Amino acid sequence: MPPYDRGDYDAALASARATLGEKAFAMAWEEGRAMTTERATDHALTFKDAFASLGRDGTRRGQMKKPGDPLAPREREIAALIAQGLSNREIAARLTISERTAEAHVQHILNKLRGRSRSQIAAWAVQHGLLTQSPE
Repeated sequence: MPPYDRGDYDAALASARATLGEKAFAMAWEEGRAMTTERATDHALTFKDAFASLGRDGTRRGQMKKPGDPLAPREREIAALIAQGLSNREIAARLTISERTAEAHVQHILNKLRGRSRSQIAAWAVQHGLLTQSPE
């Protein structure tokens, strides 16, 4: 790695560790190390597409993340759709995104909520009143 890229690399790693927590970061790191070059490239392109319009805080440009809320507005929207029982394919169709982008959002929600299943996302969504809110 060129020395001039090292600072950005170290900052990105520190940010990922802080966001995910050490355990989730270690799992993601190992998953990444086990990927083939082709799979890693495909994975990176999926996330590039998923987050091309996001600001640094994970919110869509022009939208504000609520203080103390672990989820960005798009993630809250997806959590509500999960609570309604929609599959990733159905979420993708509803939001006009790829299924892989929907999968990426679901995984980010699980990481942020430190969850292991869609049912935990659904329970969180219900507890936080996402099913009673009208879409923004």
